[in-house]
Amino acid sequence: MQYDFETKQQYRIKVHNAIDQYCTATRWIRRIAYLESGQALETKFLIARGHRPENLIPINRSPQIAAWINRRVPDVTCLVGEIHRVLRTHQPRPHAINFDGTGWLNKRTMCVIVPMLTLYAPVVAVTILAGREKGQINDIRNKTASMVGDCYRTSDGVEVSNEDYARMLGVRECLTHIYCPTSHDGTVTLDPRSINDIDKLKWGIYISESHQKMIWVVARVNRVVPIEVIHQQFQIDADVLRETGRI
Repeated sequence: MQYDFETKQQYRIKVHNAIDQYCTATRWIRRIAYLESGQALETKFLIARGHRPENLIPINRSPQIAAWINRRVPDVTCLVGEIHRVLRTHQPRPHAINFDGTGWLNKRTMCVIVPMLTLYAPVVAVTILAGREKGQINDIRNKTASMVGDCYRTSDGVEVSNEDYARMLGVRECLTHIYCPTSHDGTVTLDPRSINDIDKLKWGIYISESHQKMIWVVARVNRVVPIEVIHQQFQIDADVLRETGRI
C-alpha cells in the first residue's frame, strides 16, 4: 500500500505543525514516537523537517518490516512491538506521540491504547478511520442527536457534518478517560472519572487514496490522576482484553 499521496502529505504537515505548537521541546531535541510503515515515509519526512535521527522512535510490530526500515534509514532504529507496550519501558520518554493506527472509533483496542499513550508523552496525535462505528464505545447517533441544526468546523474552519464532529469528541474522550471492560467479551464502558485535562486541541479531516475519510486530532494533555493509579487500572483493562484476544 502506498502512503505517499498528496492528501497524506498535507495531513503530515498539519499534524506536525500542531505538534510544533504544543511541544515545549524544539524539533532539534524533540523525541517523537510514531507508527512507521515499511516505506519509512514518516521517518524521512521528519528528518527533512529538521528532526535529528537519533531522537526518532519509529515502531512497527513486524520484525521484518522494522529491519527493512532500519536498512532504508540507517541512522534510525525502528523498535518492534505494539506501540503502547514498547513505550511503557522505553527511556527516555518521548515529547510527542503520533498514533496513526487507522482504526475506527469503536475498536476496543482504542479504548486501552489511546489513553495509555497519554501516560508517556504530553502531546499525542491520533488518527481514526471514519464511518465504521457500531456503538461499542459511544453511539454516534446518540452523540449527534442534540447537534441537529448546528454548524461545526475543523480547526482550519472547514464545515463538517455532525457525525464527524462527534467522532472528534469520541477521540477526545479516549484521550481523557479510562474505558473499563465490563466482561470478558471485551465490552467496554466509559469510566466517568477523567485521567487528563485537554490543554489545547486541533483537529481536521483528510481523504485517503482509497477515498476513505480520516479524522486526526492533536492534543496537549495534563494528567489529573496519579500515574500509579492509572497503571493499576490499565493493567486490569489490558489483562481482560488480552485474554479475549483483543490486544
